[in-house]
Amino acid sequence: MAKTVDASQIIMKRFGRSVEPPGKEFLTKKPEYVVPTGSLILNSQLEFGGIPQSSVVEVFGWEGSGKSLSMYLAIAQSQKRYPDKPCAIIDAENQFRFQASWAERAGVDLNKLVLIPCSITEEIADIIYYMIVGKGKFSEKRGTSSKLLEIVEPGNYGIIGIDSVSKMVPKDSSEKGSDEKKRRGAKAAAISDLLDKIQGVMTRSDCNSKTILYFINQLRKNPNSGMFENPEYRTGGNSLKFANTIALQAKRVPKSEEYDAQNNITSHLMRVKFVKNKCGGCPDGWADLRIRYDQQGVDNYEELIDIGILNDVLSENGKKIIVNIPEFSDFKFLRSDCNDVLKKNKELKSKLLELFKTGKVFDVKKKSFGKITSDDNEDNSNDDEDVSGDFVSSEN
Repeated sequence: MAKTVDASQIIMKRFGRSVEPPGKEFLTKKPEYVVPTGSLILNSQLEFGGIPQSSVVEVFGWEGSGKSLSMYLAIAQSQKRYPDKPCAIIDAENQFRFQASWAERAGVDLNKLVLIPCSITEEIADIIYYMIVGKGKFSEKRGTSSKLLEIVEPGNYGIIGIDSVSKMVPKDSSEKGSDEKKRRGAKAAAISDLLDKIQGVMTRSDCNSKTILYFINQLRKNPNSGMFENPEYRTGGNSLKFANTIALQAKRVPKSEEYDAQNNITSHLMRVKFVKNKCGGCPDGWADLRIRYDQQGVDNYEELIDIGILNDVLSENGKKIIVNIPEFSDFKFLRSDCNDVLKKNKELKSKLLELFKTGKVFDVKKKSFGKITSDDNEDNSNDDEDVSGDFVSSEN
């Protein structure tokens, strides 16, 4: 008669890990660290009201669509909510020095930001590995990179942003000249190895990393695509598509700019779509977010107005907003004055915030959530969690 073997005891003896089921309470427990996106609508589509710990986020789109801005907003929220967890940006494009003022305007504390200029894919993998584990060998080519990392305890990072995937170059391609096909294949293989290495250590029990990886990616057009095929594709191969937890596509809505008296652009609409969302069920729709240049990124008050109109709590008549609540009968105001009105009327503001939990955020007919707009032709083709992030506390 065959002898029965207890596999759990063997695994515990060899690897020191238990195979007992953790239970429903452990599996459904809210993560310790959750970083808001800076947008009330995007937070409402994530199960925990923001980006959970140990997530891999990818934001892709064409130039000027707001990809880097989304990363700056997330870093600003992380610095505000978790001041003991520093954030870092690996600048593969070597362009951050030109965007530092824009990042600071979005709320990023530049004095607490670790900036690492590096474009070699293998070196980026070693740097992130050191950030999470604290072990690894560094070549002399990186210069002061290892010294920058020594000032922060490994594994204590809130967000590590990589800007961008398209500028990450394999070491062999940077040293040797090769044709386009070989270089493109080597780049995809190097990024795949990077993700395998980093995601492997992020799940190790001895690391217990809470770091969020934030990748910025770009779009390209394939001139050899068929008539009915989508010519757009993301750079870096397909490995990042499978590895990411959240994938967002960003577009800039044409002819959506607002101007001041001097005819200077003060804001524009950024259209964001969830392409992939493992942190909560999300419809296949778009969110139109108003980006204010003189404020910290997304205009949260205009998001409240859009959700109120979608749920018939508010109605729009030209430029005027009419409140359809008995307590606020015959109350009207201009859309341009929504910030001042909602700051003064705390009760109306709280009722609109409740719609993110009890109301409708997605319109099935319009295929859009948030601001309902027509599908413009572009030149470059819930739960009971707090979705407001630090929006409410910052105003009180």
